[in-house]
Amino acid sequence: RSARARGCPLHLAVLAGADDPPPVSAVIEAAEGVVLTSLQEGFGLPYLEAASAGRPLVARALRNVLPDLISLGLQAPVTYDDVRVPTDIFHAAAERRRCHTLWERWRSALPDEARELAAEPPSMISPAGLADFSRLTLTAQEEVLSRADDDLACALTEVNPELALWSRAGGDLPAAGLDEKAREALSPERFAEKFFAAAAAADSSVLPDDGASVRVLRAFLADRLRGPNLYPLLMARDT
Repeated sequence: RSARARGCPLHLAVLAGADDPPPVSAVIEAAEGVVLTSLQEGFGLPYLEAASAGRPLVARALRNVLPDLISLGLQAPVTYDDVRVPTDIFHAAAERRRCHTLWERWRSALPDEARELAAEPPSMISPAGLADFSRLTLTAQEEVLSRADDDLACALTEVNPELALWSRAGGDLPAAGLDEKAREALSPERFAEKFFAAAAAADSSVLPDDGASVRVLRAFLADRLRGPNLYPLLMARDT
């Protein structure tokens, strides 16, 4: 919607309508680079797909995924935590109210058990007067993007110096990759070995008590519904 309103030359669903669409791996191999802006990832396949193809990758450093992949041998030299935005380029007071109302509406629709565990997302505004772009609603994001291009680029570069470095690098950004340890550790054969080893090591004679599954589920929900894991874009019905 924002792209159409601003006339951005985006080509979404580039494979739509193709009789014999190429696999994702072929599309990535043909790309100049890969940009990963996910709010959440379950396994982190986009990191591995870009690395397998040896393409430049600019990616969010998702804390529930990236450290594990790097420990296995993923090489992802160009990552960022978030894009910081000065709060004077959008209506911050209105955005605070909007975020709280959105969270309350989303929380009220949860089952009772989950509603008790759902924390409110952290404040989007830091003491330095900056906000993480990912923690803004779509309305505030559109406010930011509606700024004149030169003004927006100047404002963002001032508080995100890495943007200037990436811009100057142009097509020379370093590629993501997998070392030999990663290729072996992430192979289907290695996954199968670890699965069967874990199954064999389990003591089938010791059965969990009746409430074990409920406790595991509750612990999982409590972790997933912590404030830092919640984003307005994931709570809004239109996104």
